[in-house]
Amino acid sequence: MRDVLLVVGNGISIDLRCEFPQFHALNSSAPWEWDFMILQGANGIHWRDAFPEFSAYCDKNLESIKGDKFEIFRNIRLSGNTLLRLEARHFLALAFAFYDTQVNPPRSWKWSQLIEKFRGRIFELVSFNYDTNVERALLHSHSLYALNGVHPEHPSVFKPHGCNQIEGAENGIVLQDENGNPHFGYPLRALLEGNDFNSFQRLTYSRTMMPRKESYCILPHEENVFSHFQMQSALWEGIAERYSNVRRCLIIGHSYGAADKPEIDRIINSLPLEAVVHVCNPYPSAELIQFVRSSGRECIVDSGVPEIAP
Repeated sequence: MRDVLLVVGNGISIDLRCEFPQFHALNSSAPWEWDFMILQGANGIHWRDAFPEFSAYCDKNLESIKGDKFEIFRNIRLSGNTLLRLEARHFLALAFAFYDTQVNPPRSWKWSQLIEKFRGRIFELVSFNYDTNVERALLHSHSLYALNGVHPEHPSVFKPHGCNQIEGAENGIVLQDENGNPHFGYPLRALLEGNDFNSFQRLTYSRTMMPRKESYCILPHEENVFSHFQMQSALWEGIAERYSNVRRCLIIGHSYGAADKPEIDRIINSLPLEAVVHVCNPYPSAELIQFVRSSGRECIVDSGVPEIAP
């Protein structure tokens, strides 16, 4: 029976970086430090030239932020600057597409091994990350998975905060010049946000480093403004029925930040009461643990990979 649910946050990507020295230069908590080109034109375009407003804002404001540097995205959201906000959304999609070209989780990674151990039991992966580390670890054990959908035989992957592989429907909005050529790219000339397509493109890895018309990446510290969109709404509406057979839920490396709490709470409340929730984090959120236990479900706290009988 497929009865295991995985819920992952940025902490699992931090773990991958810490465990394998070859990935140390790619800090998923500081993507603005990465030096990468976007596949646009004959020679490409550097991300700083592609997103000049965002680049200048980072240069001006990052140093003054103490602690969690991702706070800069909260400030961008609150600034009311539409161009800055959209550049930030596109930056996240392209930055983590670049990340995926540089990082590939080895089979020896402890979380790859856990996925292999439970290969026949994993029903769904809910990833709040823009990268595809856990999805690719999943592919070590499975031939395919359904992205933002449900498959009767293969695991489902739900990315509520967006993903570098997600783009709006190909024919949803056509941007062309007077000669019928595509008229979008970087720097942004068409400011598109909030188009509720009834379908989406799942970009292949060969296409993720190319410009896109719209980015569906939620900014860090931003509540999910796309949860009611057609590419997500059905998954949220049917969540309790979908999780009716879940017996183990592993919440791995999630900080339970304020903006994410409604979604995490909804996931937990949709589990059967007999389901066991494992909070896997060396620095677990006491508030998350309290919420799970107050919901009437058993909560087990693990600093690393949990010991679960097959």
